[in-house]
Amino acid sequence: MPHRITTTNEILVVGAGMVAHRFVESLLSRADDSVHITVLGDEGRAPYDRVAHV
Repeated sequence: MPHRITTTNEILVVGAGMVAHRFVESLLSRADDSVHITVLGDEGRAPYDRVAHV
């Protein structure tokens, strides 16, 4: 039986503000299933999209 090698791309995003949110959203829209993203942040609230609230 042949051995199958799989790779996972692991990405760490430091900061959970609007820019990080948009970056992760964009990355996931183009990524395949082999991407694992971890977001670290100490923000007490979800990102506020200033552009959408103008």
